Amino acid sequence: MAVSVKFQITEPLWLWLLLPSIAWVGWLAWTSSVTLSPVRRMVSLALRIAVVFALVFALAELRRLKRVEGMNVLFLLDVSDSVSSRQQAAAREQVREFVREKPPADRAGLIVFGAESGLEANASPSFEVAKNGAVVPTERTDLAGALRLAVAALPEYGQRRLVLFSDGNENVGDALGAAISARTLGAAVDVVPLGQERGADVAVERFQLPPRVNQNVTFEAKVLVQASEPGPATVQLYRNDQLLGQQVVQLDAGRNLLAFPQSISEPGFYTFDVRVNSTGDVVPQNNRAAGFVIVRGVPRVLLVSQDPAADAPLMGALRSGEFDLRVIEPSRLPDSLAELQSYDAIIASNVAATDLTRDQQLRLQSAVRDFGVGFVCLGGD
Repeated sequence: MAVSVKFQITEPLWLWLLLPSIAWVGWLAWTSSVTLSPVRRMVSLALRIAVVFALVFALAELRRLKRVEGMNVLFLLDVSDSVSSRQQAAAREQVREFVREKPPADRAGLIVFGAESGLEANASPSFEVAKNGAVVPTERTDLAGALRLAVAALPEYGQRRLVLFSDGNENVGDALGAAISARTLGAAVDVVPLGQERGADVAVERFQLPPRVNQNVTFEAKVLVQASEPGPATVQLYRNDQLLGQQVVQLDAGRNLLAFPQSISEPGFYTFDVRVNSTGDVVPQNNRAAGFVIVRGVPRVLLVSQDPAADAPLMGALRSGEFDLRVIEPSRLPDSLAELQSYDAIIASNVAATDLTRDQQLRLQSAVRDFGVGFVCLGGD
């Protein structure tokens, strides 16, 4: 990379001080009463003139400009899940074409990014674009993080340019702010939009379940599916991670409402998961949804006891009243708010606030205040 050096004076008006200052220094040397040999007098005068030059040029802001021929280019390639492998391969081919045709003085490098960014190749006069390069998480798109890494990786000297290959589906960070920051640091940002591939897409827009049902009562699990094209799809329904069954349905273009009757014989907390699979779906990440149902039978009571033996009379009274009773220690308080909601009442017997963590206290507070779960506090010794 060729380098040329030039000088620049930012405040030239200060140069008017140069001649008067030299004349003043010469007059001081001529009228000085100090007796010096001719050689020492000339050396002293030269040093004083050098100091004057240094001060005046400092005030005039003399700068050395180092011009570096050639350009530093970093390519930023979006490899997130929203960009297909075909689009990624096409973008890599464009980078290869630039590397083949660039002037010898130019440097080029490559960064790949998704949820995180990885430097695949530093800016250099020549590098080979790998077919499959650095591996980064791809479930999200962080354009801002990629831009920050690219600015930090650019060489200090020379023209600086970033070329961004992306579909623009940012869901982490602030790409606009990062691009503005890159510009202020002398790095121009060019964008090559990848766009979104057209193709069949099936997406689960909504999965609707009743929050509470009674045991042995039939209810419907409703699935709202958006399809870009008509065609068959396979719907799988899971309960507590166990496959209940699957069904092949014919989807129309647009919204499709599917309903699956369900009935649960045992009370408790149940999670449901629906998955819709379609051949040729270009975005499979939006094909599933989850929900939960609380099945009520006889009233459920959770007894949080510090000493179950001492609470035996209370436990006997509750069981004789046909309550579905569960007894646990304070440390085993459910860590899921949804599970706490499955109880009609929670009884804390001789449980101090220090026996519960801060998170446990907040979940208990929300279950009582926001979801109407009954709460009784006993004891205090």
